Amino acid sequence: MASTDPEFAAAARPALRLDDLPVDLLAHVVSYAGRVIICGVYGQLRKAAVGDFLALRLASRTCQDAVRRAAKEHPGLDEASFRLSDGSTARAIAAWGRMFGSGCRTLYFYTGHKASDIEPSDEALDALQSFVVNTQGGLRQLWLTSLGFSKSRDYALELCRALPQLKRLSLNWIPSCFGTEHVVTRAAMESFAMEASRLCPLLEYVKLSADIGGEIPAETWQQHFPRLKTLYFRGRPENYGAIEAAARACVCADEVQLVEECDGLPAFVDMLVRTPLRGRLRKLDLCFDLPVPNEVILQCARGFEGLRVLGLPPECAIDVEFCRSLAQLRPTLTGLDLGTDCRADDECLRILCETLPLEHLTFSSMEYLSPAVIDIILQSSSAQTLRCIRIYYMALFTPANCLRLVRGCPLLSEFDEESDRLLSPIEHGKTVKAINKLLKRRGGKKNQYRPFVGFGPSQWGRPDTLGGQAGEFLQANEESESGSESGED
Repeated sequence: MASTDPEFAAAARPALRLDDLPVDLLAHVVSYAGRVIICGVYGQLRKAAVGDFLALRLASRTCQDAVRRAAKEHPGLDEASFRLSDGSTARAIAAWGRMFGSGCRTLYFYTGHKASDIEPSDEALDALQSFVVNTQGGLRQLWLTSLGFSKSRDYALELCRALPQLKRLSLNWIPSCFGTEHVVTRAAMESFAMEASRLCPLLEYVKLSADIGGEIPAETWQQHFPRLKTLYFRGRPENYGAIEAAARACVCADEVQLVEECDGLPAFVDMLVRTPLRGRLRKLDLCFDLPVPNEVILQCARGFEGLRVLGLPPECAIDVEFCRSLAQLRPTLTGLDLGTDCRADDECLRILCETLPLEHLTFSSMEYLSPAVIDIILQSSSAQTLRCIRIYYMALFTPANCLRLVRGCPLLSEFDEESDRLLSPIEHGKTVKAINKLLKRRGGKKNQYRPFVGFGPSQWGRPDTLGGQAGEFLQANEESESGSESGED
């Protein structure tokens, strides 16, 4: 068959070369390359697939410049994670920083899976510093573990010096870094905090810890970071003067988290209530490892006038009288985490949902509730205010019950559920699709409800959050609008 004139003309035209495009236009084209792979059973690991970027960099000098420009804003390159025990090398860290560092906003640097596994070599530390410098000051979060070398304090401060926009900093020290006899001294930690605060004035979250020799009390250094949003207290807070100073200096702090059992809790709470936290505190998380007396919880509800969100401790033995008192003392509570293994029964939940305008509610391994809890929530006033619900290891929240809950709470758009049951996409797929469609329609993220993560061949580390039949099912039905919709409001 003879070729037509248009075919001859197309063959005669020279092929468009990428080098012929302006660099800015080519950078825009490159911004569509690459993708983010979500790994792990629950999608808690992210990694960028950068094969396209690497291929383009090798194509020409113009493409190399275009990749460098596109990297600054590419969503697939905003996070980097390196773990020496898993094979990350100094050369790889430095190379990634040179190529893609300008787009990185969050950096994780781990030695091993345990603090004592690997001590970073000088080469690895040099590569990390090179990476940080190549972010051009754009890094917002930095997480470092096991800095076990003699000059680690000065090294960490050099990293901070290059990161004026840093907002979150987590450092895990090996105690030999400071002081004598392998002990991290409070004076050394406070001195570091003062300098780090000066170099990174925007810090909103800071964690400074030591794996050996005990935790340095946070009240030792928190007051030097005035933009902190959460104040942490654990163990036995002793320096009430430093705690009061932190409460007054950290003017943005509206959340307090208490970890582990504190001796003298009533006196400690009284001291906090005397600070500006009395009117400023919005969220209180009592995530102790041991139970907290109900009287102390009510003391907090009574004292903190602006309290809106309360997280109860594990194994909290609340009863009907406690629930009535809590609602009476702080009727403006909008968020409630009932804590792991809470002993609240149906009547307790009925009182809380009817007397509080709850917008956020969390259940976790609560054995004293019956299947009637669904109707209790739906028939309460909180059904009209709930926006977020989190359910962890609660067998009574079946897919069908979850659909009833989502349908009956018209503002509900955030949903989180974890369990150890294995569900079938064939049997429960239609219900799951209806739940996710309702949540997405209300502004929530797609596929929030993912009960199939343990079904089929998907395993930890596979490049697909939902593998096998489950992943195929959700992908095929994600945008489907055909047929009658069982999830209509």
